[in-house]
Amino acid sequence: GSYWALPEGEREKIIGYKKDKATERAEAKKLLAEAGFPNGFTVKGMVRNETSSVDAAIRWADQLSKVGIKMEIGATDVAVNYDRFAKGDFDISPFAATSGTSPDPDTFYGQFFLCGSPRNYSGWCDQKFEGLYKKQSGTLEPAERRKIAWEIEKYVLDQAATLPLGYASPSVFALNTKLRG
Repeated sequence: GSYWALPEGEREKIIGYKKDKATERAEAKKLLAEAGFPNGFTVKGMVRNETSSVDAAIRWADQLSKVGIKMEIGATDVAVNYDRFAKGDFDISPFAATSGTSPDPDTFYGQFFLCGSPRNYSGWCDQKFEGLYKKQSGTLEPAERRKIAWEIEKYVLDQAATLPLGYASPSVFALNTKLRG
């Protein structure tokens, strides 16, 4: 729904986003078998010990199970999560991270995909991505910049170890101008 997101119909061309889920799941099972996992495998999921995160992990586990991947859900305190993120001590962690108050590609991709970014928990580092990121960041014409952001989205969905679920909506803040002290 963001200005920056791929247009309607474009995302559906990408593997994982096609409408025919049965065919995509069959292809995923075939790829797993070719990779040496004909019966799937198990991963340990790390999530925040809060209802929304656990609920999201349950949905992820359900979807992964449809291709033969079993996700064991381990809920931990937020501080433990971030410590384990920093150490790379996790298999998979479905979590809802926002990119602040702006859906701008600089904010979103900069936090989660730039080499060395503190929130790039997978440690993915890719020079093609870095080049595209810098190109979009330095492009002043919004329509042209958006086209580069679309190219980035397609590339990240195909290459990155982290799965972006979308741009964050701007946060809403309320301010009482009469409150003091």
